[in-house]
Amino acid sequence: MDTQIARSIEQIWPFLKVEEKIGQGSSGEVFRVRREGMGRSYYSAVKVICIPHGDAEIQEMRNDGMDEQSIHNYFQGLVQQLTAEIDLMESLKSAPNIVCIQDFSVQKHRDKPAWIAHIRMELLQSMNDYREQRGMSEEDVLRLGIDLCTALEYCEKINVIHRDIKPANIFVTEFGDFKLGDFSVSRKTRMTSVRSTKGTYAYMAPEVARGENYDKTVDLYSLGLVMYRLLNENRLPFIPDPPAPIRYEDNQIALSRRMSGETLKPPLHGGPDLKKAVLKACSFMPRDRFHNAEEMKAALQMCKEKADSTGEKLHFSDDREPENPYRLGTGNVEKQKMAFDSTLMPAGDLL
Repeated sequence: MDTQIARSIEQIWPFLKVEEKIGQGSSGEVFRVRREGMGRSYYSAVKVICIPHGDAEIQEMRNDGMDEQSIHNYFQGLVQQLTAEIDLMESLKSAPNIVCIQDFSVQKHRDKPAWIAHIRMELLQSMNDYREQRGMSEEDVLRLGIDLCTALEYCEKINVIHRDIKPANIFVTEFGDFKLGDFSVSRKTRMTSVRSTKGTYAYMAPEVARGENYDKTVDLYSLGLVMYRLLNENRLPFIPDPPAPIRYEDNQIALSRRMSGETLKPPLHGGPDLKKAVLKACSFMPRDRFHNAEEMKAALQMCKEKADSTGEKLHFSDDREPENPYRLGTGNVEKQKMAFDSTLMPAGDLL
């Protein structure tokens, strides 16, 4: 654990005690912190972002011919993007099913063009850890879809497109509710469509990848792909079905087929109505998708009500773990305990 960064957290918030580092990305680190009060311990997560990452990055820019003012302006632009993300998170602070920011601080170094940001948030379990530990039933997948549609309803109210919905940006509360996090590449706009290719290609809508205008339905597309993967034994569309191994070229071929508009086959698991809803969300043409989060949420709620009434739900107990089609088959992986996405905010792509 970087003791200097840990000390910086305790200097900003003296009432906090840094316990351990629980995540690391290209631009910063995430720590679990504890606060004592009324005879109890309370926990949060603090994300620390350094701009730039170090002196070597500044020197590299000098080597590329940039003068000191240009370097300062470049990094200051990144800080402005970061503060815009913090402002966006603040505006969604009371929205359900969105990771809650508790406090923040952005400070500039006295002698050089460098900044350090601290963002304190609620401490949640990553969805990847959640499904690794207990698997996910069809009921879980439905609840995830409904919860994230609720989050997207609030994003739509303030004209925000998240643009990076993927498993690593989904978190779970101790009560089993799903929340959407990491708004680092989100876009706030009052236009009906935008043009940018920021996001993660594995879950990106085709029109985004092509650099075309797009609208809020790209978030529904990405959510549909997340649900598809959960219902398809952790495999995205066009990846060979288990038990076939996944080769490097399989991922490239699958992405190409999806981006070309080839029709997706239904996922391996899930009821007929749920499969239909997921495929609709993943439609190649935006006009064929759900028009908004409210419409997709209503369709998923109908699936849940039907499943509840018929009792046709997939559940798997601990003694039947090998039969659970939703459990990750990744073997021994390093647990991050209660972690935020370790790939938050890559350099130069903060918003």
